Amino acid sequence: MIYTCTLNPSLDYFIKEDVYLGKLNRVENTVYDVGGKGIIVSVLANNLGIESTAIGFLGGFTGEFILNELKKYEKINLDFTGIKDNTRINIKINNGIETEINGATQRITKNEWAVFLEKLETIKKGDVLILSGSVCKGVTDNMYKTIMEKANEKGVLLIVDSTKENLIIGCRQKAFLVKPNKKELEEVFEVKIKGEKEIIYYAKQLQKLGAKNVLVSLGREGAILVTKNSTYKGYGVEGNVISTVGAGDSMLSGFLIEFLKTEDYGKALKFSCACGSSTAFSEGVGNKEDIYKIVEHIKMIEMQS
Repeated sequence: MIYTCTLNPSLDYFIKEDVYLGKLNRVENTVYDVGGKGIIVSVLANNLGIESTAIGFLGGFTGEFILNELKKYEKINLDFTGIKDNTRINIKINNGIETEINGATQRITKNEWAVFLEKLETIKKGDVLILSGSVCKGVTDNMYKTIMEKANEKGVLLIVDSTKENLIIGCRQKAFLVKPNKKELEEVFEVKIKGEKEIIYYAKQLQKLGAKNVLVSLGREGAILVTKNSTYKGYGVEGNVISTVGAGDSMLSGFLIEFLKTEDYGKALKFSCACGSSTAFSEGVGNKEDIYKIVEHIKMIEMQS
């Protein structure tokens, strides 16, 4: 079973009009949607007909909205831990330039954390656990580390998609795959990366910390994958970008699904780029028909590293 863990989900409120600071703005072109990196991984998997179980924390009226929306997906099993606090609301403004305003992180109690850890015990050897996004407030600064240690004890295939500290923890916990974007890779090493050679160099530094494979998403430019023995580049394709929200998460989902099916890193990267592009070209998360059309146009090469 594929488990996607989103500790800090969101209700995303999209505004598709001009917004002016210091003035009253009346907007009509708006959309409510489910947000959270792990959740998007599950939605993309669902659209490809692959089953997954979504875990994490949800609370309040926003959490109830997210649960009701996710019930529409046949291939997503829901096993979230309920909390007293409201799940956050993120505002996404796209009037030609994307602007994001992320709400305050939800706060959980010790009892809620204990309930979540008990649920985690059901995960077993051979399962896949994807840890995505930021953590909650209120319990411990080591939430990711605790979850990863439990996963490793059980022999679970661990994948991590998070920012600086949590990404480093994932590497040290010998994650099968970590997925930073270029900016996140720069933040980890506090550098400004110039060119593909430097991307590969710093990806290999993550491997030296313990990560087995590193997938660096590059937006329109595609992605670079560094494995133990090879380095691959998957190129983006031209298309009408509607929103990049969720594109990196779709890329991660596509990579995992194709790799579990073929155990071929090159094919997985190619399919991954198609999934990311499909979501970027869509109103929501990419769909199966579009993904299989796009993958035919994805160029992938093995690079010298």
